[in-house]
Amino acid sequence: MRNVIVMLAVLLVSTSLVWAGGDLSRQTPVALKVLLGAKNNEFTISPKTWNLETGKLYKLTLINEGKVKHEWVASEFTLTIWTRKVEVGGVEVKGVINEIELQPGAKADWYFIPIRTGEYEMACEIEGHKEAGMAGKIIVK
Repeated sequence: MRNVIVMLAVLLVSTSLVWAGGDLSRQTPVALKVLLGAKNNEFTISPKTWNLETGKLYKLTLINEGKVKHEWVASEFTLTIWTRKVEVGGVEVKGVINEIELQPGAKADWYFIPIRTGEYEMACEIEGHKEAGMAGKIIVK
């Protein structure tokens, strides 16, 4: 009986190694540049629709090109990703991130891997910004 248990344990470990895809957090990231605000339209997000895939590492570069503070919020989406880090002004932030607020001219790089498919809303939740057009959709396949 003991030999059967040991053999099952060895089989389980060896098959899980076969199916492992390596360290997903160390793959080359897919670049995604997103502009919040613009010189000709303060209340815009560009692009408004993102098409992502599960299991791929993304480097989301958020840039506030506007003249006022903006934020990026996608509450449901952030619950379905694994964040490797966020880099802002020479500082790395690790852990769960729910939103990023950017002053005019600011930039942040967010490294993450989507782990669940679905469609998610994103927006700038500062009063009046979403209603003025700062909203979009994230589609994960």
